[in-house]
Amino acid sequence: MSELRANTISDAAGTGPVAFTKQWAAKVVGSWDGTGTPAYVMTMNLSSLTDNATGDWTHNFTNSLADADYIFTGGCNFVNTTAAGLVTQNSTASKTTALIDLYTSNSTSGARGDYTSNGFQVMGDLA
Repeated sequence: MSELRANTISDAAGTGPVAFTKQWAAKVVGSWDGTGTPAYVMTMNLSSLTDNATGDWTHNFTNSLADADYIFTGGCNFVNTTAAGLVTQNSTASKTTALIDLYTSNSTSGARGDYTSNGFQVMGDLA
């Protein structure tokens, strides 16, 4: 079995590191517990979580995306159940290159809620 180790992968000219752009891999990933004092469980490229109201969350990116045409996927689980919930974009708030505002809600009733297990990822290009 081979192993590759490197501190920096340089561009063809050898003048700088290669940036991971123009590839549709996840650029933002977040998992959070929305009950009690909301807190991230795991993050990639997220600087802060704001609890706006029940089931309404703003996620601020550490590094901005190139444009606001990115896509996201997400889901949540209700407290003490295995029922699926929905993570949807807040249509009244801005989806910008620097943040995304999301709702967590019951997939049956549509009612917003604060759930224990929530997660999402953003696919796009970094600025």
